[in-house]
This record gives sequence, structure tokens and C-alpha cells, in this order.
Amino acid sequence: MSNRLSGRMAVRILFAGIGFCALAVLGASAAVAGAPLLAALPEARPEETSSPDYTVFSPARTNTNIQGVVLACERGEGRPSLQLHVYIRNNDRLLPNDRPTATPKASPRASIDIDDQAFPSDLLFADRYAALSDQAGEDLALSRRLVAALLDGKVMVLRFDLLQETAGLPASFDGEATIPLTAQARSLSRTINQCVDPAIS
Repeated sequence: MSNRLSGRMAVRILFAGIGFCALAVLGASAAVAGAPLLAALPEARPEETSSPDYTVFSPARTNTNIQGVVLACERGEGRPSLQLHVYIRNNDRLLPNDRPTATPKASPRASIDIDDQAFPSDLLFADRYAALSDQAGEDLALSRRLVAALLDGKVMVLRFDLLQETAGLPASFDGEATIPLTAQARSLSRTINQCVDPAIS
């Protein structure tokens, strides 16, 4: 699968300047009709940046240049799609903070870990965000098993294998972001119910 998102999956950004500058609007390829309004504003209060169509999370800890994480109900053609987007500071590529000049992998990978469950995931890039999906193929929607884990989970840890290893060394995760879920449980449940049958099993 390509690790570059198609233009139809790009999004518009919801402006919210709460104590700091609003996010810049994505380029022309991001102005696609039918995409939801999103905000990835880690310093803003959750109740001011979330809506039924999306929930914004701030990492409690990260060693990467992640700005914020958004669980979004994408409303394109066909059924709504529940997706997980990671927004990156300064339009940069997603990288560990301590290795800004390292060589990125051509095919990076990720894992979405919720409490004691791990969901190996594809990692695909757009202009300002990366999308994580634990389902193979072009569908970026999260699996029903992952969604069920989100509803019951306390902590989500996003792990990334982003950099090319030295020859002879095994692949390993070099980036991580810890996302508390319980504080946003109500908003998270609302967002999920916009996209997914509540009877998730």
C-alpha cells in the first residue's frame, strides 16, 4: 500500500486560537469537499476543540514531533469512516525529537496499543497529518475490534518505526506517544457513535 494518502482523504482544519496561533490551512490538495472539520490543538481545553464528529487528544508524553491526535468521523462517499489522525508540528515529517536528521524509512510502520492489546497498523502520510489504520488495504477505517478497545480503554500508546536501522540491526520502534483516554471518554463515545454501529462485538 502506498504510504502517501490520496487527495480525497485530506482534510480542512478548524481554526481555534486559544492562547496560541491557529493551525495553518492545508494546501490545495487538502481542500476536498466532504471532509470533516478537524482541530489538533494540544494546548486547548478538550471541551473547546472536540465535537460529535471528532475528538482531540493531547499526548501526555511523546518523544516525537506530534502536535495532537484526532479520532475523526470522515464523511466522504459511502458510509462514514472512523479514522485516527496524528498531526505533526510545522508541516514536518513524523520523526523522533532527538534524531531530526536521521534517514526516514521508505515504509514506516506503527502499532496502536490500548491497555494490554496491540493493533499493528499501516502508517500513511498527508500534508500535515499521518493516518493510522489496523486494517489492510485502502480502507483507513479502524477495525471493530480496535474501536471496542477504544471504548473500554484507559490509555492508548502509539508506537512508530520511522527511521532506517543500521545495517544488520532488527526493526524497532523509535517513536512513541501516550494518549490518556478516560478524560475524553464521553466525547470519544459520541464520535464513535457517529460512525459505528453502537453494538460493537
